[in-house]
This record gives sequence, structure tokens and C-alpha cells, in this order.
Amino acid sequence: MSSKYTPLHVAVVGGGLGGLAVAVALRQQGHRVEIFEASATNTELGLGITVPPNGSKALDALGYNIENTYPTHWRRAMVVHQGGHPPMQRDMEYFTSTFGRYWYVCGRRALHDELKRLAFDEQLENTPCTIHLASPVASCDPERGTVVLKDGREFQFDLVVGADGIRSRIRQSLNPGARDPPPTGMCNFRFSIEKHLLESVPGCEWVMHEGDTGPRIWMSDARHHVFAYAIKCPERGDVLNVAAICDDRRDQSISKWRTDASRDELLSYFSDFDEKWQQLLRLAPPVVNLWQLRVLDQVQTWAKGKACILGDAAHAMFQAICWTVLGQGAAQAFEDAVLLGTLLPPGTSKSEVPAILKRWESIRKPRVQPIQLLSAEEMLSPVKQAKYYRSVERQLPVMGYDVVHEMARYKAPPVLRNREAEEGTNSFEMLEAKL
Repeated sequence: MSSKYTPLHVAVVGGGLGGLAVAVALRQQGHRVEIFEASATNTELGLGITVPPNGSKALDALGYNIENTYPTHWRRAMVVHQGGHPPMQRDMEYFTSTFGRYWYVCGRRALHDELKRLAFDEQLENTPCTIHLASPVASCDPERGTVVLKDGREFQFDLVVGADGIRSRIRQSLNPGARDPPPTGMCNFRFSIEKHLLESVPGCEWVMHEGDTGPRIWMSDARHHVFAYAIKCPERGDVLNVAAICDDRRDQSISKWRTDASRDELLSYFSDFDEKWQQLLRLAPPVVNLWQLRVLDQVQTWAKGKACILGDAAHAMFQAICWTVLGQGAAQAFEDAVLLGTLLPPGTSKSEVPAILKRWESIRKPRVQPIQLLSAEEMLSPVKQAKYYRSVERQLPVMGYDVVHEMARYKAPPVLRNREAEEGTNSFEMLEAKL
């Protein structure tokens, strides 16, 4: 990069998918990025992740290699309702022609590793990001651009991006007094089953049927369903990712957000389900993950001073994993990241950051908050789920969105960026003039 540009010094709080995505977007603009990650390993939890068409377009803008994520192309969805209703099946091949990309699933760790490559690979253009492990952040001062770690250390930056999830500390710093995400009374048992185990049990092979990949959903009601889909896992081969969602018998105000549960406990929650699915659940490992499902109120302030929040920190979606309730959590974080990088081109000065962050907030909020609300509404309404499931018109505003097209509206042409560097003009003023 030319020495004419003084890069911004950026802190990204959180090394998950959203944090890495924004780190990549800012690295690609030549900025100096440090990531603060609470865990000691920065290894992604969970097994599978769904990537809808608009999420895939955002990842394309970051330059990721889809083959490195071992994608599985979703071709047909099947939803079965308890009580003898005929199964609903939906051909998903239309996604490519309608939305410009197919819907796919991949391993969370594989996608996380690909974003790590884009953030840290020294062979790529611009200075690699750096990461501080075992460095949980306690708070930030958005006006000063400082972050304070739980051990008391303080660091100052030109820009602080909070990508620290639904329990975000940066969100609290930007929104003092905002309540924590309240319980929903629902929980999610999560586990995976190796393909060879499914093949060894007569009657279970239908789940992994070749050439008919896609989600399999069995619903008792909106608050009680099992969701399963196959993914390719380089460490374990083909596996079935399962989420079993139901009312939580525990007091969520005092129980852990994430804990272990036994297979017997899982089976007790779903004892009324069809034997076809009981058989599947009995293949779960002896210990499974149990997550509370929480909701996040619509957050008033996403950007303040030199700090902003994105992804789950700003707009966590209802955490049930079902494509009929949009599956937009990660996709919206990727869109956030790509557009933020676009608004902070090379040559952006420190003094411009607060105004640019407010502009970014004004663009993203009208896009994301209706999706956040719709996600929660559809999770609790089988009627709304069915309408979305069947209607391309309802899906189009969500999945037909192209963040690359949106970027083009706000991206300053290279000739203007070069002129700015030479003449010392204001990049944000030029950006505003284009709007």
C-alpha cells in the first residue's frame, strides 16, 4: 500500500464469524486490525451453519474460497407436521435462478478457518490482522476509542468494532442500562451423528439420501421441532447436524446459557415424537449440548463516537436453526462487515470515523431490524412460517439482496481516492456527495 495512506488502527472485539469477517473487510482496505478474543483457542463452537444466497454474496465480496468450506448444496426441503398432515416438500433449486446463489450448508469450523486465512495469511495483500487470545474485553469508551480488558489493561484505537455476540460488552458500553437478552423459555439440544451410524440402522438412511440434500424438519408445533441436515466434515466425514428445539423445563434465569445434557434427557423431551424420529434421536451421543434460546430487543444505538457493534451484538436473530425462519444470523453479520469496510476506504482519517459509523448505522438498521423482527415472529407462528416457506415474493427482499450492488452505491472511485490522498480532501464528504 502507498505510504500516502495512514491506516486506521482498529480493534475488533470478538473472533467469531462476524468479527473475522469485519477484520478481513478492514484489512482489505489497508487498515491495521487487532482482534481481541475471549477464548484461549479461537475455535468455533457448533458444527454446521447455513449460508443463504445473500450471505454467500457477502462472503464473495470478502474473497473467500467456497471450496475451502466443504459446502453441501441444498436441493430439497422437507417439513413434516405431527398429527398425520402430509409432508411439505420444496424444491430449492430455484434459489440460484431467483436469488443468484444456491443455499448451502458447511461446517462452522471450516468457514471460520477460511475467514482466518483471509485475516492472517501473510501472502495476501496488506498487513495481516493480529489476534490477542484469552483477552476478554470488559468495556469500551466510545468517545475515546479505548477498550478495557477484564484484567484491567487498556488500549486505544481509532475505531472499535464490537462483534462479541449476543452477550456483548460493547453493546452495553454504547447502550448503558439496556437489559440483557431475556429468556424465551425455549432451548435447543445440539449434536451430530456420523453417516456410518445412520447407515447401520434400518430406516434412518433417508436422512442422508444422496442427490436429495436439504433440511429435514419434524414439527409438533412452533415451539417443538427437530431440524436435521447433512454436512461434510473434513475431520469426521459426512455427518448429520441435528437441532432439537422445545420448551425448557429449567428456570432459564438461573441456569447456564450453554451446558451439557444427557441423551436420556433429550429423549424425554421428545417422547411424543414419531418413532421415525425417535430412532434418529437415539443415535445421539451420550452427552449433547443444550443451549438456551434468547431474544435480543432491537438495539437503539449501534454506533457512537469511535465505536460500533455488528452481528449478534447488534441484532441477534432468534437462535432456532431452521431455514423456514430465515437463517439470517451470520448472513447479516457478513453484510454488516462488507458494508463497513466499503465506507472506510484507504485514506479515511480518524476524524471522519464517527460520522461514517453513523452513516453505516443509518444504512444497515432499516435492512436488518425488519429481518430480526420477522425471524422472531415466524419462529412462534406456524402460519407465518408456512407463508414464508411457500412464497418467493416474501423471500425476495431477504435473500435477493445483493450487498455487492449496495457497496457500489457507496464506494468512492479509485481516482477520487487517489486525488484525496494527493490533495488532502475529505473522503466522507465525497462519499456523501455520491448519495
